[in-house]
Amino acid sequence: MAEAFYNAWLLIMDKPLKRLFCTWHVDKRWRTNLSKVKGKEKKASVYKTMKTLLEERDEHVFKIEFYGIQWGLQSTCTS
Repeated sequence: MAEAFYNAWLLIMDKPLKRLFCTWHVDKRWRTNLSKVKGKEKKASVYKTMKTLLEERDEHVFKIEFYGIQWGLQSTCTS
């Protein structure tokens, strides 16, 4: 349904610079894709981490947390 509204918007208005998704749709997609993560504890950890980022309102704090998570994932994959 949301896609239908977006397509209708595009017919009438200019294409927006950014497309925003509601948190419900983002969360639903995350839960679907969690099946790709192996291990119950790791799934819970990944979901909690993503949810924390989703709920962060301060851009500066978000960037710090995001880069910290990104660094942690890279160091885990290379070791």
